[in-house]
Amino acid sequence: MSKKKIIIIAAAVVLVGAVVAVNATRSGKKGAVVQTEKVRSGNLEQMVSATGRVVPPTEVKLSANVSGRITRIHVEEGDAVQKGDLLVELERDRYEY
Repeated sequence: MSKKKIIIIAAAVVLVGAVVAVNATRSGKKGAVVQTEKVRSGNLEQMVSATGRVVPPTEVKLSANVSGRITRIHVEEGDAVQKGDLLVELERDRYEY
């Protein structure tokens, strides 16, 4: 390589370095703000607010063999039920002879 090419490459590197240094000092950005605290025992709590939809692992569609007015509900929302449990009672006069 000729001496002239080496001088041009060195000047370009110095110029790029100078531009980077000027931009870094001119931006005025400091490092990220960090909050610190002394280490101590305690509970760790965090509250998150978000919108979404709760989907159960198993979804069951309920229907009756006959239609009628519900007269009594035997379970409350959130109760655990098993197969065969009585959930509601229907008005009897419509389907009972």
